[in-house]
Amino acid sequence: MPFDHGDWGPPGGWGGPGDWHGGWEGPPLPPGRPPQDPRQIIRLLEPVAQHGLRQLQAGVNPLHVMRQVAAMGYLVGTGYTPYQAIQTVEQWEQMGYLR
Repeated sequence: MPFDHGDWGPPGGWGGPGDWHGGWEGPPLPPGRPPQDPRQIIRLLEPVAQHGLRQLQAGVNPLHVMRQVAAMGYLVGTGYTPYQAIQTVEQWEQMGYLR
């Protein structure tokens, strides 16, 4: 069963693709509001997946990369943008929270 977003959103709705000039096809998702379309989820996580692939190609331990990507995916699911999630997890790594 799809997630019900209820009445969330601006009055009159979003106006459809092209009416919102935030640099995406639509407005960013609010925290705690998962997308309904699996294609949207995959598209949203693509920068995180690409980051993980670059880490693997650079020779980083695969288990470490999996932990990073899992943490980033979790953060995206809570409302972070993919780029905020990548930055946050990289900061955690520098602070010693990821092994």
